[in-house]
Amino acid sequence: PGEPDPSAFEAVAVYSDMRETGRFSCSNELVNGLVENARWSMKGNFADVPTDCPTREMAPWTGDAQLFCKTANYLMDASAFYRKYLKDIADRQTRGGKVHCIVPTVGNEGYVGPMDGSAGWADAVVLIPWTCWKLYGDESFIRDNYDSMRAYALFCIRRAKHTFITRIFRRNPYRKYTYDCFQHFGEWLEPPGVMPGNFILNMALPKPEEATAYLHLTMRCMAEIAGALGKRGDEALFADYAQGSKKAYNYLFVKHGRIDTARQAKLVRPLALGLLDGDAKRNVQLRLDRALTQNNCRIGTGFLSTPFLLPALVEAGFADTAFKALENRELPGWLWQVEHGATTVCENWMNTAPDGKPLASQNHYAFGAVCQWLFEAVAGIEVAGENRFSVKPLPGGSLSWAGASYDSAYGRIGTKWEAACGRFRLDVMLPCNTTASVTLPDGTLHEASPGLNHYECAMERNQTP
Repeated sequence: PGEPDPSAFEAVAVYSDMRETGRFSCSNELVNGLVENARWSMKGNFADVPTDCPTREMAPWTGDAQLFCKTANYLMDASAFYRKYLKDIADRQTRGGKVHCIVPTVGNEGYVGPMDGSAGWADAVVLIPWTCWKLYGDESFIRDNYDSMRAYALFCIRRAKHTFITRIFRRNPYRKYTYDCFQHFGEWLEPPGVMPGNFILNMALPKPEEATAYLHLTMRCMAEIAGALGKRGDEALFADYAQGSKKAYNYLFVKHGRIDTARQAKLVRPLALGLLDGDAKRNVQLRLDRALTQNNCRIGTGFLSTPFLLPALVEAGFADTAFKALENRELPGWLWQVEHGATTVCENWMNTAPDGKPLASQNHYAFGAVCQWLFEAVAGIEVAGENRFSVKPLPGGSLSWAGASYDSAYGRIGTKWEAACGRFRLDVMLPCNTTASVTLPDGTLHEASPGLNHYECAMERNQTP
């Protein structure tokens, strides 16, 4: 009701002409094709709102939008686009703080109504502004959206007070921090045969592992946001729930310092979301590497964990496994699609049925979120603060060279590295009035200044592509 907000129309005028800001290339043409496929899927779906696909559902799913957010902002200047989308999310948010799975409504999503508030989807209201704030250094992303972010966080806290009927009498000293009620999509679209049990029953039952993990992530981000905005009471509340949900997760899902499963998502998530420490963290890292290698480095994750898979492997010291997973040409994997003629990213890992018919959408950008890792890890470009970058390139796999450029809020930064004959050579171009810490593969640390910076180091034999 009332007069429309003029700023919404200003945002439309800006994002309707999103320019490309990030470019990545390397010695593997299939990887280059993957990046371009992700860009084309983004172009096909980022028209007014981030639809999941432009043909079948044509629905702006919040989960897809938040998982792809950072990749989207590397590929194109999507800051105004996401700013407008956050207005859409707040506009449809309920008075109690619930965030819908599809925003804005497309009029035919009644069948997913019970899933509204789903962990990983509804968290878009917090994770999108948090991501844009970190990438652009623009506090208005969190300041302008704080009311809707806070309302959702309190909604999650209220939901955590409920307990699923089968667990009412089980001992749980962290019950109020455990999110084990209501329906959630969970780890959507894992490859066939990965998720045990009946599909319909799995959809109907709560997802305490996924939901409690996202409760921790959202509360941790909210504590940091509240602190940055000087809201000390909120900061203390959200920090308490961040710590409590981490304890609840470990109490319920970590047994004797281990998570004994071959499901990659169940291993990636606690590592990526900061839920594990000490021996438990190392045990799960080792189990994740074993799960990949025993599966011939084929992907076994779904929507929620795929963006975190390769970073989790690299942090654990298994960069070789990460590159094998990236460059794997078998199903399920990214490059199988590219090698078989895909020009966009497909929704389903298996892509096609034996008769050649598509199993799902052929233009679904979500699994293209791996491109964030190509920019940040392989090319080594990360925003580290105002006018500050971190450059830490990662050679590996079959790659003999790689590079990227990114038109950041502080100007264009570019990197290019080459690995040959036991030597690693790196060029770093920094924009004016910026600095960067540069870490080479041999561990040496350098400080870069604006302009062209050149570095060289020896490579150990197991680092040489």
